Amino acid sequence: MPWILQEEDLSYEQQIAKDPYNESHWLEYAEGTSDKHHRAGILDRATATLPASTLLWNAYFEAVFGNKTKLKAAYEKALKVLNTSPSIWTKYLQLLLDQRCQLVKTKFEEALFNLPESYHGDIWRIYIEYAGASWSGESDTAISLIYTQAIYAKDLGIPNTPMHTSQNGDIIRRIWSNIWLKKVDPESSKALAEYTLQSDHILDLGPQLFDFLVDDYILRSPSQKSSTLLLKARYYEDREIPLARHYYNQALSVATSVKDAVSAFNAYLDFEDSILESLDDSDLANRLDILDRFLEKRPFFINDVRLRANPNSVDVWLERSSIFGNDNAGRIKTLVDAIMNINPLQATGSRNLVEIWDEYARIYLDSGDVHTAVLIYSKAANTQFKEVKDLASVHISWTEALLQMSDDAALEHIEDILYNHIPSNHKEIKVQHAKVPIKTRLFKCTELWKFYIDLLKALLDEEKPEFVWNKLQVAYQKMVDLEVITLGLIFDYAAFLKERVSRDRAMMLYEQALEDFQAPHAQFDLWLVYLSELLESSSNTERIREHFDQCFSTPLPGHLVRKLFDKYLAFESKTESSLKIIKILERAISYLHSSIETPVTKYEKSELNKIVDDKYDYSVSLLTRVAKLKDHELMRSAFQKAAEDPHFSMPQIIDIGLRFIDFEIAQREVVRSRSLFKHFAQLGNPESHLFAEVWSKWEGFEVDHGIQETFKEMLRFKRQLIREHAETDQNKSEVNPMGFVKGETKGGEIKQMADENPDAIDLDMDM
Repeated sequence: MPWILQEEDLSYEQQIAKDPYNESHWLEYAEGTSDKHHRAGILDRATATLPASTLLWNAYFEAVFGNKTKLKAAYEKALKVLNTSPSIWTKYLQLLLDQRCQLVKTKFEEALFNLPESYHGDIWRIYIEYAGASWSGESDTAISLIYTQAIYAKDLGIPNTPMHTSQNGDIIRRIWSNIWLKKVDPESSKALAEYTLQSDHILDLGPQLFDFLVDDYILRSPSQKSSTLLLKARYYEDREIPLARHYYNQALSVATSVKDAVSAFNAYLDFEDSILESLDDSDLANRLDILDRFLEKRPFFINDVRLRANPNSVDVWLERSSIFGNDNAGRIKTLVDAIMNINPLQATGSRNLVEIWDEYARIYLDSGDVHTAVLIYSKAANTQFKEVKDLASVHISWTEALLQMSDDAALEHIEDILYNHIPSNHKEIKVQHAKVPIKTRLFKCTELWKFYIDLLKALLDEEKPEFVWNKLQVAYQKMVDLEVITLGLIFDYAAFLKERVSRDRAMMLYEQALEDFQAPHAQFDLWLVYLSELLESSSNTERIREHFDQCFSTPLPGHLVRKLFDKYLAFESKTESSLKIIKILERAISYLHSSIETPVTKYEKSELNKIVDDKYDYSVSLLTRVAKLKDHELMRSAFQKAAEDPHFSMPQIIDIGLRFIDFEIAQREVVRSRSLFKHFAQLGNPESHLFAEVWSKWEGFEVDHGIQETFKEMLRFKRQLIREHAETDQNKSEVNPMGFVKGETKGGEIKQMADENPDAIDLDMDM
């Protein structure tokens, strides 16, 4: 029936005529009639006028809902304009599906083409329903392809695989094949297969098809074997309990991460707990015993995972040994397995391979079986190690075990290692030379020599002290000859020579060490001890001075060198030679200056500050010494040099400046004093507390030595400085983010502000 204008429509029509593009007027018009046919006509005109209005289309769909043909036509008409509307597409496709329309497949493809990917999930859900329908006429191949494509859209919101829509095994196998044959990267295929296996309905498949899918996935993704076996175990829980237990055990045994192992362990435990209620009393007791033993093995399951991940981890093997507690048989088996499985050159962990051997031997030592422990160490010494110190540790432990048998046996072993295997070209061999076998480099191991020295010292209290003293001297000298002695052992050897031989022999050792150890810190330590011994033992003044001069001609750490200069100054103070002390102070200041300008080592901030403070202290001491000479020109020169030092802090410069001024005032040099006041006062903001004393003394000076004009000039100078600093601070605050300073411009030119004080006085002025 054609649409006819009615009398009650006139007011609405007038309103529409005035504003035909107002959707509210159209909606009011449609709601103003109770006749569905009449309303549909109004909305048909409305959607023709405003084809992009979703509100009008939804009202139109509702008006023709009872007529499927008109509703279908309305959807098709709307999609010509709103082809990116997911709600219209889903309603349209569902209508086609309900009507079993053969064009639905083409429309599905149009929907997927027009809609953004984020809305494809809703379309695929309807598409899957179509593919599984018996009337679709699609072949098994086409159905499996649709299912596979839907799986590939898993990230678009499809909750499960479509396996629940068909139990046809061939289709499911074809779906599985499509996942792997599709030309995408392997990781995506694995992710899709995993997504498929996580379907809510995967456990509803028959055993043959289920095993095929799971076993094929395990072959393709061996890293997921544990979690996939858990799926098989859950599948058989209600079908075949022994087989379920078998798969749970397999999942535990192949877990490659702690997370997988914990998941498998907890799942197995939950399964066993769930079936306890169904057991009779005898079976229940037996199963509880099995569960108790299973729970006790939990730490081993975790450890197994870590060992599978890294069989060369010393830490994990020692952790496994500790799990056995007092079970020595279990510990021994674990340690033997570790020795058999760890590749010595690939051993990892915070602990080294030697600790495996040590723990193995300690089990026997703790039980009093020293012979077996010694045998273990002898085998360890013939295996490979990464570093020389590892093999040295084995021999140290071996020697300590031999001490439980006899001192002679221990000494015989360690001396054989240190003395009897030194190659003829030992001077060419370095302990870090990786190309030389570790056993050949063992004689160069300082740790082994230190242990030998400590062992000899421990034996000094026994019956043959002279015998041990001789061995000590031979050992020390051998270390010197082999160039393996350390600075600490040098000091030990020197103390030994001083006590047992002579002080001169100890001094010769220090002199030799000063040639061999060139590192700045080592030089300082040696010079400090050597000069202390020299000052204590020698009365030859010239010899002492010569060695101090030699000391300060070598590069030493600046933050430490004061100890040596203080010794030199203390020595010269006994001679009461002021000129020599002044020269030493000048040398100390120069040395510290060079330490900052050309450092011989990398200094921390605190160490640099100490160098500056030491330099300042020596400068003050120098000024005090020079003042006693009553040489005014020399005094001025010393003050000027100190005041110009580039390293002193502002408080230190001000202190020196005030001393300088006091000196000039004492000489009644009014002009010089005023010039110095002006120079040091302009170094900073007069309003800063650092310069309060400078201005206070200047004011007092003008009161005592100046006139009204000079006092006013001082005040004008102070105001000028305050103004300049205020302007500088203002300029800094106006620096824009690009780093430019705001300034007045005229004619394209920038007026730069003066940054120099025209009244500044150079300290090099002729005074």
